[in-house]
Amino acid sequence: MSLNEIKSRSKEAGVLSILTEETDDFHGFRPWDDKNPQAALIPRRFSVENRVVDQTEVQPNAGFGSSTFLAGSVVDFRLDTADISVIDHAFLCCNITNSTGAAVVLPPTSFWFDKIEILSPNQNTLATITDIDNWMAVCMLPRTDFEQLAELMSTSTAYSTAGVSIANGASTELYLPLITMINAARLHLPGLKGPLTFRFRTKASAINLISGTHPTFTKVVMLLSGFDEPQAKRNMRTAFYRNQITRFQNTPTFLPFYGWDHFTFSQAMVASTRTDVKLSGFAGMFAGVFVLVRVLPFTAANQGTLIALESLQIADESGAIFCGNHLKTHARSRVIAAAQMPNLSAKSVNYYVIPFSSDVVGDFVTGKNGGFQVFKGNEVLTLTLNSAAASTNYQIDVIGLRANSLRVFRGDIEKRQ
Repeated sequence: MSLNEIKSRSKEAGVLSILTEETDDFHGFRPWDDKNPQAALIPRRFSVENRVVDQTEVQPNAGFGSSTFLAGSVVDFRLDTADISVIDHAFLCCNITNSTGAAVVLPPTSFWFDKIEILSPNQNTLATITDIDNWMAVCMLPRTDFEQLAELMSTSTAYSTAGVSIANGASTELYLPLITMINAARLHLPGLKGPLTFRFRTKASAINLISGTHPTFTKVVMLLSGFDEPQAKRNMRTAFYRNQITRFQNTPTFLPFYGWDHFTFSQAMVASTRTDVKLSGFAGMFAGVFVLVRVLPFTAANQGTLIALESLQIADESGAIFCGNHLKTHARSRVIAAAQMPNLSAKSVNYYVIPFSSDVVGDFVTGKNGGFQVFKGNEVLTLTLNSAAASTNYQIDVIGLRANSLRVFRGDIEKRQ
């Protein structure tokens, strides 16, 4: 996340200076309920004191191979660093050299991975991010940030999924922004009893190589960005994570964030023909729901191509249609998406969003709550392919931004929904 975006977030929270502001509550937590302060603690956003922006690199500790990274690898990064007090955001950074004898074309970095798992010190899953989750997160980046980073993510300012070509004998450096619970939770790693693990599961090389053969990854690291602060302030954050404050010895801390929930199915569909699907089991409190349609089978070249629809809607069990009681045409869906996204992605990418929050992107990035809809698992998706679409097999991904929280108690961390 850029400094401009951090400034924007802090301005909304009433903080005028993100680097030097002095606050009474420098440890950054407050009671969830003032009438019952020992029930739970939550973050006090942007309460900072003497903060210094900092970065650190984390090396892979298992599974990395320079010539096999994009060939079904499972690569772990153990986040046990004490270099940064609070993490604001993270990237995966890859240095690549092509000495294969011919050009290599790789898809956008968002599509390199089947999934990314964030694991607690006891290896319980805190969050799971799939390839399409990564791409939707990229589609939420502010326009200025995205356009500056597009080539580094092997896409373009028009959100192309054609990939990047690396000439024989050339080297490049590519990035994947890890827009996850880290952005919202702003974790204090030294306060946890053990290290978090980021586990990257790459796709098979047939899906990761649009053309050419596997290049050499000379370096792959996680880049953590955040801030450092005086040791006394670090110690106070750690004390809250580990319940070493006498008044709050039995009070857990909750760090709100939004994770991705999925309802995925495959179906043969015909152009201009209506398809109804019951979203069985797709339940929870959602800030927004995205609908994405792609042609099967997936290849390295087509996996990021989203198909335009003629229309769609999601209705509850009574038949009431969400986000205005009417069917959404493709054009109407562009208007809805454009109103939510701080960029031009709605112009270039055929995703469909049903917003329930007044600020879906803001909720996702900061963990705040701007509105929600509770799904019970019996809602119905209705969609119609556009008239020019092929009559073939498609994968439909319904993905929801679901409210979650991380519960931190005596240095242990777990996910709560």
